[in-house]
Amino acid sequence: PSSASGGQVMTLDPQIIANLTALPLATPLSAQDANDLVALGELVKACDAYSSERRDQMLLQIDLIIHPSAMSRDVIIGLGANPRGRLLFAIANVTAIQWRLDDQPADSCLLPIGRRINELLVEAGEEPVAVFEANP
Repeated sequence: PSSASGGQVMTLDPQIIANLTALPLATPLSAQDANDLVALGELVKACDAYSSERRDQMLLQIDLIIHPSAMSRDVIIGLGANPRGRLLFAIANVTAIQWRLDDQPADSCLLPIGRRINELLVEAGEEPVAVFEANP
């Protein structure tokens, strides 16, 4: 007879396990980290190229980076070992998609936002989004 229970077992990356413990207790970002993200949020608010839904999505994800304790357990697991990097990657892609939908105007307010997010991505240990690297 089989001793298997039939259930699936998922092994989590040790960093995700550490995040599940640390992030619910984390204090909001302070100093330059918070200032960079608040400034990014202001750029997003001032950019009319985003629909109100996309702008709200961007601001929510920026807020989660600033206030990591607001992330639910499922969000922490879903974001993997680098939640900050993955949230930045998500907002970079929202920006890239919107820029492509707008036919990639060179004077779009989306470009400096995308470039700034790329800088923050690299600082967070992630790869920059190629479309913003190709359009300096």
